Amino acid sequence: MEYQIRAARPEERRRVFRGRYDVYVDEMGAMPPNPRREVRDRFDELPSTLNLTVVDGLRIVGGARWVVDRGQGTTADAYYDFRPHLPADALRGAGSMLWMAPEARGQKGLIARLMAEGLSWCIDEGISHVLATVNPPVASRFAKVGYRPVGEAFTHDSGLPVQPMILETGVASRRLAA
Repeated sequence: MEYQIRAARPEERRRVFRGRYDVYVDEMGAMPPNPRREVRDRFDELPSTLNLTVVDGLRIVGGARWVVDRGQGTTADAYYDFRPHLPADALRGAGSMLWMAPEARGQKGLIARLMAEGLSWCIDEGISHVLATVNPPVASRFAKVGYRPVGEAFTHDSGLPVQPMILETGVASRRLAA
């Protein structure tokens, strides 16, 4: 099966939000239920946000969200204060809401492809530091692509387990060299 990874189309947004709900609320119990049966927030409405989808034919079976901080903060800010770990001139971005439907899990390289697309977008946007609040059991996977932990794992007030991590993209170094 060859999965396609691409930006969510406007008419697909609700399916993305419902896919998140299926995983984060129904399956994991990590977020409270809501009557819309959608997981979305203010970042999903911003032009500085990219929602990537994993598509199997006509079905959306996964996704991840990426945001660049254009003055509104990032999705990671609500979970951890990354400021002490960043240079003053950092252009911050964050990835969040990574999810896969059960039938798409375990597909070799699929999450890596999804992450590569998101990180490529971050570099294109000029992001120097990608912030992540990672589920601790998968932190080692993030470390393999260059993320480094910047604090101890903890359970956030929301009940979500968090390992704060940062990836330096090298964009800042290239700016200085230019």
